[in-house]
Amino acid sequence: MDRTKYLDLYVEKFFLHRKMWEAEWAKTQDNGLSSNQAIMLMILNEKGPLQAKDFMGVLGLSSGGVTVISDKLAELGFIRKTKDDRDRRAVNLEITERGREKIPHLRQDWVQVMDTIFSPLTDAEVAMLAQLFGKLVDAQS
Repeated sequence: MDRTKYLDLYVEKFFLHRKMWEAEWAKTQDNGLSSNQAIMLMILNEKGPLQAKDFMGVLGLSSGGVTVISDKLAELGFIRKTKDDRDRRAVNLEITERGREKIPHLRQDWVQVMDTIFSPLTDAEVAMLAQLFGKLVDAQS
């Protein structure tokens, strides 16, 4: 098989795997949080307050998509949204205490989903996968 066919196969499998991942995540969530909402909450917990625009690249969403996700998290009381004093167009996002209380449960679900989805791979294959994706991302940065 030539390189183009392998790349086409990779793209097809990538999107199928993403759908599998989303389905597995949905099984773990009794409160209805999407994986993107969980990612946003975990990043805010780890890095502290960020602007909404900082999530566009991480989540692969438009500004409108980020707004929908952050609005839901704010509605649930997991994050606080404030206008940036220096840039009226910018919105700052910050995790609340209620959001911090949710993190251990989300992390546990996250690990469970990852273990399930990547269970066909050995530890060495997971390490190789991380290296390969790292190389792809680093080459574009």
